Amino acid sequence: MSWESMLPMAVISAMIFVMANSQDVINRFTTGKPKHPRNDAWDRAMDERDARIKEEATRAHQLKFELYLLLIKVRSRLSWTSLSNQARQIRKLRSLERPTIAFQ
Repeated sequence: MSWESMLPMAVISAMIFVMANSQDVINRFTTGKPKHPRNDAWDRAMDERDARIKEEATRAHQLKFELYLLLIKVRSRLSWTSLSNQARQIRKLRSLERPTIAFQ
């Protein structure tokens, strides 16, 4: 290989390197995780299962929160708790964090 062809080969190699890394950066930016190699039907099914489990956990947390609010309303009718206590209890319940489920 002559010395004249080294510069174009270096430019071509650098551009291939830049294209591959830009695809990786864009994928990490959009999905938040590295691309999974060989993403077949099993992996897609597991991704759907993980999403369904996260949705069910979020829904269960929302139902639990609504049940707590209902319990506060029932207790307020049965006992002589003040409105400030009820407001404090509602703020306390709303400050509860949602459950975090991490799948890797």
